[in-house]
Amino acid sequence: MAESVDDLTVEWEEGGDKVVREVAKEVISRGAWATVVFLCQDLDRKSRTYRPPKISIRRYKKVNGQYRYQSKFNISSENQAHQLVDVIGKWFTDGGAGRNATPAPRPGDLTSTPGQPPPADAQAATEEPEEHADQ
Repeated sequence: MAESVDDLTVEWEEGGDKVVREVAKEVISRGAWATVVFLCQDLDRKSRTYRPPKISIRRYKKVNGQYRYQSKFNISSENQAHQLVDVIGKWFTDGGAGRNATPAPRPGDLTSTPGQPPPADAQAATEEPEEHADQ
């Protein structure tokens, strides 16, 4: 465990061998929950060489002043990484699904829909809309 997000690593040693080697690290978010992206390589114990790099996206939660590992997602190949970059790029370009998406209202949510004024009060948010003859 580490006190600082900058001290987090994926490097791992077993029996004197570095079985996971950290090649690069980027901190995406800091605070009570931290997100860190690692570029790392696993040791092939038979050939004693490192496998091609993979990406490990990890989440850490700070508890009692120490970051604790919570979850991870691995991108296992360069090809998969490029595919992910392409999808994210497509979603967040002009006209992409990520740019056009509006958050779905949650029960009890008093926020306004883009282009619509917010409700006058909590009661207005739960009332059925009035029907008008001109609709």
